[in-house]
Amino acid sequence: TSSEVKEFLTRVREIINTQNGFHLHLKDRKKNMDALIEYNIPIESAKYFIEHLEVKHYWKGPELDDQDEYNHYWWFFGRKIDNRMFYIKIRIKTKGSQQVVCLSFHPAKYPITNFPYK
Repeated sequence: TSSEVKEFLTRVREIINTQNGFHLHLKDRKKNMDALIEYNIPIESAKYFIEHLEVKHYWKGPELDDQDEYNHYWWFFGRKIDNRMFYIKIRIKTKGSQQVVCLSFHPAKYPITNFPYK
């Protein structure tokens, strides 16, 4: 529901705002790094776009991370940045200290059009 998405995003912001944003980990994947370079998006701006996701950006999820033994769930968002739709896949890691993990931050490979709360 939209309230579940709102609650998740509130937790994301609370975690990111702990200790000056050091609780956001953007995975160092080639797709992500290439996108930041190609579209001239500094890491701090990527963090800003993640921190300021809204319910209207929600696409789908949560989906269980099948490669994780701690039952973390991925949430999927689409957000226009400079007229290009970016695919953003995040979760909250709860093992140890809480951290927002962003696995994907790059232009969407396929169209993202069905936003349920837009």
